[in-house]
Amino acid sequence: MSKKVLLAGESWMSYTTHVKGFDSFYTSTYETGEKWLKKALEKNGYEVTFLPNHIAAEEFPYTAEELKGYDCVILSDIGANTLLLPAETFTKSIKKPNRQLKTVWRCLKKNTMRKCVSF
Repeated sequence: MSKKVLLAGESWMSYTTHVKGFDSFYTSTYETGEKWLKKALEKNGYEVTFLPNHIAAEEFPYTAEELKGYDCVILSDIGANTLLLPAETFTKSIKKPNRQLKTVWRCLKKNTMRKCVSF
């Protein structure tokens, strides 16, 4: 049975203004930075679930029970509000369970996850 890792974050949008004399141009890109870490983990027998920031906002586990399915949780380049303010809360004022990182630490404290790596 492979070890399961949850990797959340490692994605971003870049919006750039290029000024050339009197002209200006705008470009935007969406990028992710998980591929090297994911590849290394998978090469060593880990099963990796990757939640880019915009997906993590809605799909990151809310409870310690949900986190029990992972041996390791990695949070990398993810802002706190991504996890604290789901879209339903931010746009519609719908109350959601508080998914503060206390959930991750509580899960670790009870040894339900064997490891936690955080950058």
